Amino acid sequence: MNDLLNDIEKLEKLKKLLWEKDISSKDFSRNAISIYIQEMIGEKQKSVTEFEEQNMLFAEYSEYMKGVGFNA
Repeated sequence: MNDLLNDIEKLEKLKKLLWEKDISSKDFSRNAISIYIQEMIGEKQKSVTEFEEQNMLFAEYSEYMKGVGFNA
């Protein structure tokens, strides 16, 4: 889990650097690279969220589900 969180942090820093530096090539535009990095961040964040949901206490899960229509 820590690896995923570290990866997300590094990807966020890389994304920020792309916009600060003039990085461009014939094959990739800065925007395309940024979109790809954002997709990677999203996939890793989804894994983190799924892990957290699977490891919630019942009270936490009940509170979480209230926001999506579940009333315990």
